[in-house]
Amino acid sequence: MSPGYIVTGWEIRVSASPFFLDFITAISKHYGFKTILCPVYLPDLEYLPSSLKERFDIILTTNLKLNQNLEIVLASTHALVKHPLQGWRGAFDHTVIIPALIKSLETEPSQKLSKQLITTGSVGFMTAKPSDYAEFGEKTVEKLSKRWATTQRQGRILAQAQHYVKPSALIVEILSRHRFVTRYVTMDNKRQKFLYDLNLKFDGKRF
Repeated sequence: MSPGYIVTGWEIRVSASPFFLDFITAISKHYGFKTILCPVYLPDLEYLPSSLKERFDIILTTNLKLNQNLEIVLASTHALVKHPLQGWRGAFDHTVIIPALIKSLETEPSQKLSKQLITTGSVGFMTAKPSDYAEFGEKTVEKLSKRWATTQRQGRILAQAQHYVKPSALIVEILSRHRFVTRYVTMDNKRQKFLYDLNLKFDGKRF
């Protein structure tokens, strides 16, 4: 079987979906793929919940090249925008995966091949609260509360993000030093009881 990865993103305002995390764990074991968590905002790793630390094989702090034509780049995107890849066209000469809460894919021609810009998607929904970080102490909760207050004033932008941010992961299969294939898996709502990847149906316990 070809090596592969299951890649998704996280930011402090995102509540990870336990069901989606179970799916990621199960499918990574099924395929033998490594799981990768990408921070949308690198300093947020200081507040990474222990429940997430335990779930991923790799938590990125630097760029990661998956083969000669594909790289995960910790480029800075805005967590609260509908089109997170805006402004990145023409920035790379190969296909890159960029951390962003909303799944998005753009293709643009290059001299050698048709390259892509792809985002990671998110581990959950944008429903987290500062109080969810009580494990880090009162000072941290107070600090994050100020950040949340700034976010709340963004009104329509925040509402859009809450609508579009859904649990999503990018599955990457490495076929050779130069070739790869990718596909998304997405959970549409909090009440969803099944997830699918190709011909596999996950019911929360098994395929």
